[in-house]
Formats: sequence, C-alpha cells, structure tokens
Amino acid sequence: MSRELNKELFGDLDHGQNQKPWEAAIQAPGVKLEDFRGLVHQVEVLARRLKEHETQQENARTRTHEMIGALKSRVERVGSALQAKDETAKNSAHELLAKMAMLNAKVTERSLHETKVEEMVDRYSQTVRQFEVKLSQLTKLINDQELKLAASKSALHEALRELARIKK
Repeated sequence: MSRELNKELFGDLDHGQNQKPWEAAIQAPGVKLEDFRGLVHQVEVLARRLKEHETQQENARTRTHEMIGALKSRVERVGSALQAKDETAKNSAHELLAKMAMLNAKVTERSLHETKVEEMVDRYSQTVRQFEVKLSQLTKLINDQELKLAASKSALHEALRELARIKK
C-alpha cells in the first residue's frame, strides 16, 4: 500500500523541478513563514531526538547482545560444571553400590562361616555328650569289674586262709 501526499496541503509538487516541496507549502495561502520555521525547527529537534533514540537503541541492542553472549557462556560454564558434578555423583554412586555389594558379600560369607561354626560346635557338643555317656558306661563297667575283682580277691584270700587253715 503506497502512500500519497495530500495535494490540497502541499499543492502540486510536480510543477517545478528546481522548487523544493516545502517551498510550495510556504507559498500556500494562510501559511506564515515564522510558523513554518518553527515547524521546521521542531522537525529538526524531533529528527535529532530520533537519531539519539536510534543511537540509544543501537547501544542498548549492542549491550543486550553482549549480555546475551556473556549469559550464554555463563550458562555453558554452569552446564559443564553441572555435568561434571553429575558425572562425579554417578561415579560416587557406582563406587558406593560396589562397596555395598562387597560388604553384603562379606556379611553373607561371614553368616555362612558362622553357620558352619555353629554346626561344628553342635557336632562337637554331640560328640562330647556321646563320649561322656560312653565314659560313664565305662566307669560303671570298671566299677563293676573292680567290685567283682575285689570280691574275687576277697574270695581268693578267704580260700587261701581256708587252705592254710586246712594245711595246718
């Protein structure tokens, strides 16, 4: 959509090649030269302000791009630091799991050894009890044999006395 100037405000701008467009506006009826100069001054002030704003906007854009670059590098550094921390945490977790597995294996092994020792102690106790029973049986048998031997000795002594008495 192209824009066209209102010909009633500025008149016919195509009538003179050497005439500037604003000269025709000055010559229009009801336009004062002082008003036009004030208007030109305001346009120049606005143009300077516009240039200043454009410069400020460009400076702001430049600072924004610099900040974005700095933030990107900072985010990348933080990201790589987080990645390193994450890797360290994963390694620590793996080491911890390996140590826990090793401890679990040792506890299981110790538990098996304790079970074996308990079984050995139970067998030893059972063997000791059997030995005590046999020992008490042997002691009883020995006592019985000693009693029989004592009875036999005493019968033999009596028989010898009787024989000695008979011989006499």
